Amino acid sequence: MMTYLLCFLDRTNIGNARLFGMEHNLGLVGNQYQIAVAVLFIPYVLVEVPSNLILKKFTPSRWLACITVG
Repeated sequence: MMTYLLCFLDRTNIGNARLFGMEHNLGLVGNQYQIAVAVLFIPYVLVEVPSNLILKKFTPSRWLACITVG
């Protein structure tokens, strides 16, 4: 749950940062912005796949309760 929240915040914040001139401030050129977005997406994928596999073994209500308590 925490990883999902952080990934969501990262995706939201990097989009807002681009609107406010992050590329110019950091001197990003070409595909460097897209690479930065892709790097933020990798941890989300690495955590989401095992979470979905575990969800198949438990009911959604139990799994959500476990990750919330965790």
